[in-house]
Amino acid sequence: MFGVGVTWNLTTILRNAPQVKAQRYISSGLQNEYELVDQQHAQLALAETKIKMQWTIITKLLYRLRQR
Repeated sequence: MFGVGVTWNLTTILRNAPQVKAQRYISSGLQNEYELVDQQHAQLALAETKIKMQWTIITKLLYRLRQR
């Protein structure tokens, strides 16, 4: 009985090793996706800021042109 238990435990470890490796690979991929989303949010915020700044400049220029 002892030999069967030890053998079963060793085969369980050998069977689980590829699953653990696959899970780590999946987790790494998901982490990369989260980082990509964070980068995209930062780029979106920067683009929105640039648009607002340009809009402010255009508005001021139009105001000055109307003053003439």
